[in-house]
Formats: sequence, structure tokens, C-alpha cells
Amino acid sequence: MKTAYQKTKTLLSSMALRWDHGFGLLDEKEQIETLETMSKIYDEFLNGKTDEEISKTLDIYIVSVSQIREEVYGEGFFKPDAKSEAFYKQFLKNND
Repeated sequence: MKTAYQKTKTLLSSMALRWDHGFGLLDEKEQIETLETMSKIYDEFLNGKTDEEISKTLDIYIVSVSQIREEVYGEGFFKPDAKSEAFYKQFLKNND
């Protein structure tokens, strides 16, 4: 079984950018909603749901779910380090 990265705002931001490359252009409310959706997807991954199940449940393209999963399990662009944190933080409207 693959080990998931810890759920952090930085990881959720990475997931959001994989899902929507325009994430940094969204207003703060839309970013918050997107991060909440990414949090739900993360939880679904950890609960053992397949990409197909998540795609149907949350009405998201299966290829998007697969790409987002890559971020969670260290197969995408995200790395849990200061460099990644600084990179993804620049896209957030609210850096708290």
C-alpha cells in the first residue's frame, strides 16, 4: 500500500493546481471552495475509494482524479519541503 503525504494546505494547493491550472487566478472564496474539494478528495483516497468511485461521487473527470492522486502519493510535482511550500504559497490569496 502506498503511503500518502500528510494533508497540509500546501499539499491541497498542489492538488488544486493539478486540477485547475488557473487556481492562482481564482478569488479567495473560490480558492477556499477548491481547497475544500481537494480535502474531500484526499479523504476519499485514504478511505480506499477508487478513482472511478471518486469521479462519480464528486462529478470530476477521472483523469483529473488520477492526476490529483499522484500529488497525494508523491508521484506528482509536490514534495513536502520548504521549496514546495514557498512555491505553492505564492498562488494562495490567503496565506494563513
